[in-house]
Amino acid sequence: MEKKKVVQNETKEKDPRFVRRLRAKKQETLTTLINLFFTYRSDLKDTEGEEADALFTKYRNMWIAECKEFNKSKNRPFTLRGAAFSDQVSKILEMEKNSKKKVKEENETKEFKKWFDKNGGWKNNFFLSLLYWIKTSGDKTEQERLWKHYFINKVL
Repeated sequence: MEKKKVVQNETKEKDPRFVRRLRAKKQETLTTLINLFFTYRSDLKDTEGEEADALFTKYRNMWIAECKEFNKSKNRPFTLRGAAFSDQVSKILEMEKNSKKKVKEENETKEFKKWFDKNGGWKNNFFLSLLYWIKTSGDKTEQERLWKHYFINKVL
């Protein structure tokens, strides 16, 4: 007779309910501190100045104090990281910076489309249009890129 192999369930075991609730509570504390930081930061005139740095330091120190208090216990089910606040804030700031950059590019594209429909093309700048057509061998996307370059350098 053949022996049947027992296949173990490879799914990760769930944490006990107490641990899940404690983790959610600490995550909520971190989220609250981050939201408070961004709320008070948005009220400042200079969001990158010394006052913003002081706010960041204040809330980061509050989170670090929370971590130290929690990590003192020997029976803790997990460890809190002091750098979690800084990581989350830098991630949000990076997302904000990327969204501003994206909006700026979209606005430039809209302005270019309006300008090109009104002032660009072979009807208004025949010789420049001919030069771009020769340079790009008739490729429309390359011509549009050259016209956009012209718009950014000369018009804006």
